[in-house]
Amino acid sequence: MKEIDEVDEKILRILKANARTPLSTIAEELGISKTAVKKRIDKLVKRGVIGKFTIEFSSTSGVRALVFIKTEAKGKTTDAAQSIKKISFVDRVFEVAGDYDIVAIVSALNVEQLNEIVDRIREIPNVSSTVTIMVLKEY
Repeated sequence: MKEIDEVDEKILRILKANARTPLSTIAEELGISKTAVKKRIDKLVKRGVIGKFTIEFSSTSGVRALVFIKTEAKGKTTDAAQSIKKISFVDRVFEVAGDYDIVAIVSALNVEQLNEIVDRIREIPNVSSTVTIMVLKEY
């Protein structure tokens, strides 16, 4: 597999900061053509370097939380993680080692919606318990 070069790294950094950055802006910043930027992005997607383009809620609106999840020993953690990932407003899901099996990052519009999302997570087969930690400030 071809390595990522310096131009690809710069494109990834720009898109990570704002996935909606116009191709023309990226091209101008890097000193290459808009077509070259598009081709590079397409190749990064095809190679799996870029998994998806998504939105992120503003830290000034809504609530964000980390949900720590324990699963039952008899079940598959991967199955629970895949089910959690499908829930709207769940941003990221990690299978982890330690006291918990899964950690989910959730961005909800308000506390009530967050509670509904956690309730949905608890309904998933093989989920035995959850602990929710609200994010107060992001750096």
